[in-house]
Amino acid sequence: MADVSLKDTWSDQTRKQRAVALHRAAKIDGVGEAMRRVPSARILIALVAGLVVGDLALASEIYAPQTLDHHFRLEWAKAGPNVNGYVYSSANRYAVHMQLVVEGLDGSGKVVSKTLTWIREVPPNNRAFFGTAVQTAAAYRVRILSVDWIESQGLM
Repeated sequence: MADVSLKDTWSDQTRKQRAVALHRAAKIDGVGEAMRRVPSARILIALVAGLVVGDLALASEIYAPQTLDHHFRLEWAKAGPNVNGYVYSSANRYAVHMQLVVEGLDGSGKVVSKTLTWIREVPPNNRAFFGTAVQTAAAYRVRILSVDWIESQGLM
């Protein structure tokens, strides 16, 4: 005689019934309804979304700072809860999709907070404004993380 407990048999039947019910729900109500009935699917989606957003927050520099210093100059100031300023371009082409990081520093110069912000475009030989809310810190540093170049405004 097989050593199978009633508990094991019951849980197998319950899993099978749940799978059949979810399969029917997906056919009748669509995938969205089935996902509302499966909390583990929502948890998995939330975890994946969290990882993607986390990766965005960990963006690293794409260009060497010396390269960016050649084409851009940053001018900024802390104004209330915000850091506001301008990016000045000396390049003869459009800089688009520029990503800036505003780092909050403690008294020893250690980074205690980071805020990412975007500038849609910086026209050739011109400037563009940026502003972002930041956490309170002893000092701040603003850096350009990435930028895309285009030759003509018509290409955007």
